[in-house]
Amino acid sequence: ALRGAGQPVLVTRVDAATVSALLGALTEADYDEGGRLLWLGPLMAAVFLALFRMLGSEIDFRRSLSVTVHGFLPYGLATLLSIPVVLSRPEVTMEEVQSASFLKSSLAAFAPDDAGGALLSLLGSIDLFSIWTLAMLALGFRIVGRVSRGASWGVVVTLWALYVIGKTALSAVF
Repeated sequence: ALRGAGQPVLVTRVDAATVSALLGALTEADYDEGGRLLWLGPLMAAVFLALFRMLGSEIDFRRSLSVTVHGFLPYGLATLLSIPVVLSRPEVTMEEVQSASFLKSSLAAFAPDDAGGALLSLLGSIDLFSIWTLAMLALGFRIVGRVSRGASWGVVVTLWALYVIGKTALSAVF
């Protein structure tokens, strides 16, 4: 099982318990011990709902939640694609699991070894799955919310940029 910060996890065989532990660890790393996912989706859907309503959309909460949940499916795929990468390693530390950086799909993979936390956070935000998610959200809200392409992309990219700025600032402080 995955235990303790800094302790390597030796994967000697692949069985249901190992995969379950890895999925649980990746879920905890991505979704704050699994709980944040339960409230983060509805919260984000409510924010999108409020912003698109201010732009004149007739979208309701149910449709906003649907677009939001479907828009974030690429991150689920990224987690699933991380499993074979994790299982191919002889050992995995808890820091690696918490950073969720197994897939080299972001610009952080090209960062120098001495890059600071803020730079890694910024570069880690620009990845294949983030771009895919932005595109799915913008397309979904354009179609379902019946807003212009510019309005849809503007709202989605602005919220993502605010998230990246906040995440990078926290990484610089801590």
